[in-house]
Amino acid sequence: MKVRYEHSFPVSWDKLATTYANKEFYIQKQKSGGALSVDIVRWNATDKEITWQARISEKSRLPSFLRKDDVETYTDDSRLDLVKKVLSWKVTPSRGADKFFLSGRVEFRPKGNATDATFEIEMEVRVPLVGSKAEKLGLAESEKETARQAGFIRDWVTRA
Repeated sequence: MKVRYEHSFPVSWDKLATTYANKEFYIQKQKSGGALSVDIVRWNATDKEITWQARISEKSRLPSFLRKDDVETYTDDSRLDLVKKVLSWKVTPSRGADKFFLSGRVEFRPKGNATDATFEIEMEVRVPLVGSKAEKLGLAESEKETARQAGFIRDWVTRA
């Protein structure tokens, strides 16, 4: 299943790109969303792209009928193409990676001193009988999570 959300940021693309290039921004964005720990495994930045991999632990967001523990750990593999202005990401859980798939992309569109963004999220849960229900629950939460992240980004860029 896929969902799509639109948000706008009150800064130029250049400022937003510089913000995303900041490791501390990434760590604080994750913590503002509930991450208990953020371990940067790899971070590479060039003038054309920024790529990173992070291992994150947070309180489980899985429905109780799917979760095994209260804390989940996952890997975030992300790439921000600075030329195409597209951030793509994939989350791989430490358990159940063959049953749970979460990925997305954010397309940024500069508008002078502002930047519009389209967030696309795709989720697939391959668990017989409950997979589609879990997808619907997860994607319903994604709207709140995306709005929270957009709010964090707006706050960060307007303070900087």
